[in-house]
Amino acid sequence: MSKNFCIKFFLIGLAVIVFTFPQAAPANDKDDLEGYWNGYYGKIFPAEKSTFFWDVLAKARVDECFYGLQDARNRPSFNAVFPGDFSSAQINACISDTGKPKVNQAYVWGLAKSGDHVWFGTVANTLCLVFNGFYGPLTPSPMVNESWACEMNYKDVRPPRIFMYDTKTKQLTDKTQSVLDSGTADRTRLMTTSGLRSAGAHKNVVILGGIASGGVSMFAFNARTGDYLGSILYTQYNNIRQWRVINNELYTGVGKRSGGEVLRWTGSVSDPFQFETVGELTGDPAYLVKHDNRIFASTWGGPSDSGGTVLYMSPLFGSDKKLTAADAANWKIKWKLSDYEVEPAAFQVGGALESFDGYLYWGTMHVPGTGLVYFSQMYPDAEAGVAAFLGTYRPIVLFRGKQFETKKERIELLYGTSHLPKYDTAAARWTIVPNNMGQAPKYGLAGINNFFNNYTWAMQVYKDQLFIGTMDWLYLGGAIAGSLGIEIPENIVTLARSRFDGADLWTFQSAGRPADPVNLNGMSNYLNYGIRTMVADKDFLYIGTANPMNLATDPTKPDGGWELIRLYDQKTKNKLMYLD
Repeated sequence: MSKNFCIKFFLIGLAVIVFTFPQAAPANDKDDLEGYWNGYYGKIFPAEKSTFFWDVLAKARVDECFYGLQDARNRPSFNAVFPGDFSSAQINACISDTGKPKVNQAYVWGLAKSGDHVWFGTVANTLCLVFNGFYGPLTPSPMVNESWACEMNYKDVRPPRIFMYDTKTKQLTDKTQSVLDSGTADRTRLMTTSGLRSAGAHKNVVILGGIASGGVSMFAFNARTGDYLGSILYTQYNNIRQWRVINNELYTGVGKRSGGEVLRWTGSVSDPFQFETVGELTGDPAYLVKHDNRIFASTWGGPSDSGGTVLYMSPLFGSDKKLTAADAANWKIKWKLSDYEVEPAAFQVGGALESFDGYLYWGTMHVPGTGLVYFSQMYPDAEAGVAAFLGTYRPIVLFRGKQFETKKERIELLYGTSHLPKYDTAAARWTIVPNNMGQAPKYGLAGINNFFNNYTWAMQVYKDQLFIGTMDWLYLGGAIAGSLGIEIPENIVTLARSRFDGADLWTFQSAGRPADPVNLNGMSNYLNYGIRTMVADKDFLYIGTANPMNLATDPTKPDGGWELIRLYDQKTKNKLMYLD
């Protein structure tokens, strides 16, 4: 069955699943699965009651004129200004020439803070890159709608940009040109990097790491002066996602063809690219955090990979409070996705994790529709249609654990579902069975009660609370439907956009209570479908958004492209009013 057909029936099904009360389901797979989701998600969110404030510090701007799918003028218009933005005159000229202003830079993909400076790297047209990279035979054709354009076949790739925001002067400086001017090798590395997925700052050095043609590229800067220090390409690696300063040491995780490594940075301003391998894992370590005198890592991996999606725990820190090469082979798997999940084709990877109030918290990530790909591979004789989509779809699941490696070790299901769809190969049909933990969720449904929350994208402790940022794909699904000419009842669209559209930001105030919503509509821009990155200091939580709506450039409407946001509480707001 085609992807278009699956999307159509899935979105129509959501009209029933999300907005009606549970009803008895007829005895067939599609209706049974709709009844399953309906039984869980028959209610609407309460309105958020935020005690926080935020403002947008910087925003992606128009950097291309889009003339239409496959038009030869598109990329040259970008090249003419890169790494700059269009002026007002250039935007008007684009419109006069029957073009559409386009904003390519989509995510604040890597984010770090050093002193008064917030550094970040971007990625362009991420949605199009996901379409190309995740869906295999279900990859859609080139598409254009009012929100975005995807030319596909990697024609949407644009080089990333590097920015430094000065929190004192409130000035945004583009540091990309310093890389381009440094020499042929540096320029080539940046131009062949599809995005800067990570950023770390320590000991007066900022390093931005990304996914490049042929490996993982890194670009280093002097954090105090902003001077460019150089770049390097690691061909043995294929992914890098997060850096963490732990016990005054900087760590990062990198993926490779088989498994991954945890690295401890041993460099300096004069020699920035020095690392020691302190963890050898069978999965790709995506997120890292310190908890109980160790480092924990959540990993990426497909259902059939040896590493899969697991939670790793390092050995205890030594007397020097750091990990060394002697620890590399001694990491342990403390949890794996199959401890909860019953269906191996329900593809999920490790999401963000954080240590808070005595517990380690972690979540999952799920790309909608990828379960269909794995379902077709695992069950080639089964029908990979609407039922398979509903059977393998998963909103994010949140867990927490404490007292690891003791007799009191405990792992709890916080947000999930007590029962899950599982494909019965003998009966050639879907069944609903208890999750493998045998637990009911402590606080609520998977997705933190939002069916459309599919990524646990960021966690950060700020003001003694645990903040969790998600990806919410509702608007994305609606836009896909619009581009395919699929009609969704107007009342469903109106209701969804008033309550669900845009990324969610939640906070746990303590371990003894459920998460409270801070904002459920993309920090006041529903096109921000993700809270991608977060970093905190004593006064502010800095947030980088994910927003690939590259054609949303009408100045009278919400804009596409990344946003850098600062969030603060009432005490800090009072301080700002006094200073101003």
